[in-house]
Amino acid sequence: LGPEGCQFIGPALTCLALLTQLNLSNNKLGPEGCQFIGPAIACLTSLTKLDLSNNQLGPEGCQFVSPALACLALLAQLNFSNNQLGPEGCQFIGPALTCLTSLTQLDLSSCGLEAAGGTTVACALKQMSKVTNLNLGGITFIMMVLAAAPTCCAWREARPLLRRSSTCNT
Repeated sequence: LGPEGCQFIGPALTCLALLTQLNLSNNKLGPEGCQFIGPAIACLTSLTKLDLSNNQLGPEGCQFVSPALACLALLAQLNFSNNQLGPEGCQFIGPALTCLTSLTQLDLSSCGLEAAGGTTVACALKQMSKVTNLNLGGITFIMMVLAAAPTCCAWREARPLLRRSSTCNT
């Protein structure tokens, strides 16, 4: 698909209001493609499963996809694996994750979270009580981060801002 195909798929996705599962894995979307896919995902408010794995999103792609996540109240499964989000991408994904109140499965494996990204994700996880299946690759490291995570007051303040800045029509 690549970024070029996203120019056409993005607008087409906005017409699928009843879509419940979207698998865009292994499409080399990159940050450029996320510019088209992110706003389209925000319109898919019936989504219960979203797979964006193996798409070279990086931190830049997270800037376009994260606001859309705030619109997905029914989302139960989210896969961001193998995207090298890094700590910078986690700064966008973290607050967005706290908006996903129905999320039960989260895969952030092989995303290069590092210590700073792990702490960001840990803060979000503390507010996500329904998660039953969590794949972070280095789970031992992440569990240590969870235990040592700060109070995360900043996320409680960032969450309303994220919802206001999103492109969803709720």
